[in-house]
Amino acid sequence: MKSIKYYLETTVFNFVFADDAPEKREITKKFLANISAGNIEIFISETVVKEIDMAPEPKKAKMKELIAKYNPSLLS
Repeated sequence: MKSIKYYLETTVFNFVFADDAPEKREITKKFLANISAGNIEIFISETVVKEIDMAPEPKKAKMKELIAKYNPSLLS
């Protein structure tokens, strides 16, 4: 079976911590749970990495933990 492929931009990781937008936070958490459970490949770009590096702590560290957990392929 062919896998589904998604490119994730910075806001996807940011929405996990969106206390001011609980509906977006919950939908994003469900989406990420589906990635763990399914035949889904995810990708990010160097731009996403750079944008996350510019985020303030502790959000930057938390978003980097998400990237490590879901291990997206890095597009060049």
